[in-house]
Amino acid sequence: MRFILILILFCFSNIVFAQQSDSKLAYTYYQNKEYVKAAEMFLQLYERTRASYYLDYHIISLINAKEYDSAEKTLKKYLKTDDNNKDFLVNLGYIYTQQGKTNKAEEYFNRAVKKLIPYENDIHSLANKFRNIREYNWANKTYLKGRELLNRPLAFTAEMGDNYMMDRDYDNMFALFVEALLQNPEKLSTITSKLSFARSYDVNGNADKVIASQLEKIFRQKDYPSVFDELGVWYSLQTGDYTQAFNHAVKLNAKNTDKLYIYIDIAHEAANARKYDIARQAYQRVIQKGKEENPYYYTARKEILNCKYRQYDQAQPPVENYRNLVSECKDF
Repeated sequence: MRFILILILFCFSNIVFAQQSDSKLAYTYYQNKEYVKAAEMFLQLYERTRASYYLDYHIISLINAKEYDSAEKTLKKYLKTDDNNKDFLVNLGYIYTQQGKTNKAEEYFNRAVKKLIPYENDIHSLANKFRNIREYNWANKTYLKGRELLNRPLAFTAEMGDNYMMDRDYDNMFALFVEALLQNPEKLSTITSKLSFARSYDVNGNADKVIASQLEKIFRQKDYPSVFDELGVWYSLQTGDYTQAFNHAVKLNAKNTDKLYIYIDIAHEAANARKYDIARQAYQRVIQKGKEENPYYYTARKEILNCKYRQYDQAQPPVENYRNLVSECKDF
């Protein structure tokens, strides 16, 4: 019995090794642009394992080799045995987009969306499939259908914003990110990361125009949520407007009791940019709160002295200024 078990394990390990070897060879063919060879091997791997990513690479290899008829034939063959497979439907639609057959592509994309079930992972999976082929509009149609199926009209807000971002539709992107912050202000760092990404890949400055104009509209509203002041601080620091960042920090701290660290962040950034007056104002706001229950008090006391020294060193003021600074340092 023990011998049989060892034999089974040995055979299984050989199969796994052979599969890994074939997979590595298939990817090598693909990277070397030997697409016909890659397609053949990926299809063999798919038929052996039924792992969908092998079929994806098989289809992509055929498309890169401009073997559209072969790709279409393969997918239609598998659709006959599994007409609910959304991967097959999307891949077939993708083939038609590559051939310029827009109507046929939309027919298969639409069929895939109609096959969705009210299960969050299924919705994400199909949306990501569309994103992978840069069909961002269809990814959002997937999420809208998902909202309907789950009866959650506010679901997938940030994800839809991501799709608009990738499609460089910054107006809709920002509108959905605002909606996401209204739903969950704790997601601010996630949203600012996404906005940073949008700004870094926008060579025409359109994202900045949208962010600036939409924030201005928010700030004209009465009693807007404080998370947008925090967003305003972030954006002002990105654009080097330290005075505006400080003004938003003042408003933010008037609404919240736990945002003193924002002043520290602004002061640090301003000092690095040699905007010492703003840095000192920010540190002074922290000092004014006193020592009690203020973990930033001694940091602000120390750094405001550093700011004065750096400012004096740059401007070469009267010696009396240095004497006063020495006195303040002794007090500290």
